[in-house]
Amino acid sequence: MKDWVRIAEGLGLEIPEAELERAASSLGRVEALFRPLLEKIPFEAEPAFLVMHEPEEGE
Repeated sequence: MKDWVRIAEGLGLEIPEAELERAASSLGRVEALFRPLLEKIPFEAEPAFLVMHEPEEGE
């Protein structure tokens, strides 16, 4: 699993230590839940692609 605390530190995020530990713990649990699902996706599957469009005036 990823070391979320080191990732945050490497990105220079200024998050208080207690909050960072809490966030890292939550991210670790989410990663553990999704990892088995990821293994079931065929390699050939196309990734989702989203395009966000801001309406122009008059639309």
